[in-house]
Amino acid sequence: GPVVLTLDDLQWADLASFDLMETLLTDEENEGSLLIVGSYRSDEVNNAHPLAKMVRDLEELNETTLRINKISIGALEVLHVNEMPSDLMVQDLEALNETRLRIKKISIGALDVVHVNDMLSDLLATSQQNTADLAECVHKKTHGNVFFIIQYLRSLVDKDLLRYIIDVDRWTWKVMDINAHTVATDNVVDLMKEKLNSLPSGICDIIPMIACLGSSFRFRLFHLVVTHFNEEVPNLKDTKETSLAYTPDEFLSVCEDEGLIVDCGHEMFKWEHDKIQEAALSLVDKDDLVSVLFKVGELLHARLAPEEVNENLFVVVDLLNQDPTSHKTDPTKRIEIAKLNLRAGRNALASSAFIAATSYFGKGMELLPEDKWVGEYDLSIELYSTAAEAHFCVGNFEVVQLYCDEVIEQETITFLDKRRVYNKVLHSMAAQGRFQEAQDLCVVVLAKLGC
Repeated sequence: GPVVLTLDDLQWADLASFDLMETLLTDEENEGSLLIVGSYRSDEVNNAHPLAKMVRDLEELNETTLRINKISIGALEVLHVNEMPSDLMVQDLEALNETRLRIKKISIGALDVVHVNDMLSDLLATSQQNTADLAECVHKKTHGNVFFIIQYLRSLVDKDLLRYIIDVDRWTWKVMDINAHTVATDNVVDLMKEKLNSLPSGICDIIPMIACLGSSFRFRLFHLVVTHFNEEVPNLKDTKETSLAYTPDEFLSVCEDEGLIVDCGHEMFKWEHDKIQEAALSLVDKDDLVSVLFKVGELLHARLAPEEVNENLFVVVDLLNQDPTSHKTDPTKRIEIAKLNLRAGRNALASSAFIAATSYFGKGMELLPEDKWVGEYDLSIELYSTAAEAHFCVGNFEVVQLYCDEVIEQETITFLDKRRVYNKVLHSMAAQGRFQEAQDLCVVVLAKLGC
């Protein structure tokens, strides 16, 4: 039957996800039964972004397979892709009817004053006439950003500038007081920082560490971080030595009540909005942030069981890769993190996340010692060989050749251990149409094998 996919925040999707989307959209078997509605922030998607490339690729098919309509309304864009039914029986791609696919782009801008007034009238259960002045004020402060409006209204409630009076069963406010006690800002993060700073110290001091876990996280990681930093943060006791620390469950309850964190079920949680996570991270000084991220990564790596590290491998490795100075003087730690990057790269490669894989392998190679071909023989061969395979998958043939040459040129490496890179060089040459060179190299390799 028909399938509708709704995909949010496409600006953060990886290359493998876009490849899958494009495959689904151009698959004849999905004709007339697939609708994809995707949203993304147009100011975070430039011409080089994978999403923009995917749309261009689909648009280039327009002459033979696609009909594309673009509707511009504002600034925020929603990508709407609908496979249209066709009465034609097609044998191949060239015979596809031009109406097989339809792509619409709809730009959605910020709310104007009239729409803000509509929103406030509904939220406060009163007439638009009563909320007109408040709407002018809110629009001026938030520039019509919906998320900003909601957070701004919450801040007014927290400051008692917007109050619900039970006796008269209505909301009350004074625009003059709101104007006097709040300032306009272009950045919703500043508003969220103000909110976070108003939380108890037992929450405010530790919430940046929770933000290090990513946009979504497992409760196990949350519990580990809260428990650890409750013991480490020095100011979680008042002058009477009464603990100001929150247990993980209490901490989570406060965050949920404040609208900061949402329960996704199955022991998974996420930030209610990425701007809240950004605001939490901004509570840490920029110069200290990378060391904080690394410290959280070290904590997870040290405290999680091996099987738990595997389940959260990308989170752990991404955190440990943040601070390149933290392990410069510790060769053992460098090798340990290099091995973790190798594992993360393999997992990414197996998931067809080729760009991410190249990044993990590259980081692993950076951490190898100068005498890597002697002191870390097996790890070095594995990193270079697998990195060459990952770069081959994204068409970086020059990098493939560079890594393969590095292995081939090492006299300490046996010929049998060089087989993988020789194979990849041959594949690379063939992919580039360099067949004569591939043939010549194949003769050389066969000679080395005694054939």
